Order: sequence, then structure tokens, then C-alpha cells
Amino acid sequence: MKNKACIVLPTYNEVQNIPILIPWIFEEAKKIETHEVHVLIVDDNSPDGTQGAVRSLTDGFPNLHLITGEKKGLGEAYKRGFDHAIKRLSLTSFLKWTPTSSIHPPSSTFYFTGKSRI
Repeated sequence: MKNKACIVLPTYNEVQNIPILIPWIFEEAKKIETHEVHVLIVDDNSPDGTQGAVRSLTDGFPNLHLITGEKKGLGEAYKRGFDHAIKRLSLTSFLKWTPTSSIHPPSSTFYFTGKSRI
């Protein structure tokens, strides 16, 4: 059984980025043989339809997860995401957070964590 790794992505008004970013992340995740990579989207009721965009991808990406909540700021979203990843996804490895704004492509996410360190 592979260890689980989770990328926690807080979002707000990211409906345009989600359909590009999520497939890109999971494509990069295929290169990691030692871990089962999960992506947890933490969305605090984005008015632009971000949650719908995430939900539309869950059938194609079973390791894509969504939690929602009240908008209380980025720090609180990260904390909720980390807590959920540990308790509900039975995380056995690392947590990695990254901005959703495509500033850092998914390939750099895995580069920063280092394949040998995952």
C-alpha cells in the first residue's frame, strides 16, 4: 500500500484556474511512484462557481476532494484543510500547500517537495 500525500489548495474565485490546474497536478502526480497523491480544495463559498468547477472534475479524479466553509481568511482555510487531510484522508506522509493561481506550475510543486523526500 502506498503512502498518501496531500496537496492542500485554498481557493476563492478560481473557477477559471481549476479546470487547468487540477488535471495538470494529477498528470505530474503520475510521476511519483511512492505515493498516492490527493488534492484537497478548500473553498470558502466563492461566488464565481469554483465549487461547481471542482465537483465537475471529481468523477475523473477520485483523489480530488472538496471541503467548504465560511470565509475566515487564508490562514483558517489552510488549517481546516490540513486538519481534514490528516483526520479524514488518513494521511500517512506530507502536507504541501500551494497557491492556486498558477504562479507556480504543478511541476514546481513536486520539485519543491523533492521526489526523494516524498
